Amino acid sequence: MLEELYGLHQVKFLTPFEAAAWAVLSQRISMKVAHKIKNKLTEAIGNSIQIEGIVYRTFPSARQVKNLGVENLASIIKNERKSEYLIAVADAFDRVDENFLRQGNIKDVREWLMNIWGIGEWSAHLILIRGLGRMEELSEHEKTLLNCFKRFYGPEATEDQFRRVADSYGDFKGYWAYYLRAAC
Repeated sequence: MLEELYGLHQVKFLTPFEAAAWAVLSQRISMKVAHKIKNKLTEAIGNSIQIEGIVYRTFPSARQVKNLGVENLASIIKNERKSEYLIAVADAFDRVDENFLRQGNIKDVREWLMNIWGIGEWSAHLILIRGLGRMEELSEHEKTLLNCFKRFYGPEATEDQFRRVADSYGDFKGYWAYYLRAAC
């Protein structure tokens, strides 16, 4: 598996806030629709630069989103509930020290994330991995991953064996899980 997947790496968002915003925007809708909403938000308030006639846009900062307020944000993304969640997320990310997110105890960071209105376990896991590159933990409810584990380690493999193997990878267990999923 390692030889076959050599060079594969987890793709990350440019900022932890962008990952958090994506977690909110993509909840319970298709990726296609979520991308359209994200693009509308980026075009409306993101920064841009023009190079050789081509406009390149960046996703807005937490402060830019927070400063919109729920009503203005809802007029852009056309969803009041997601706007409320996204403003709560933007406010939290605007106030937090990014060093805490990147270097703090993983359990403390996860707890901080899950205390933000609109962020649940799945979203917190996405932010940890794809926004912060934190690979020290696995999601608690990974039935698909356990099935992949059984495919490579035998159909009789147990959850306890799964945990022991995962733990043997230490702070890189998230990468092990990513490779396992990709090979499955």
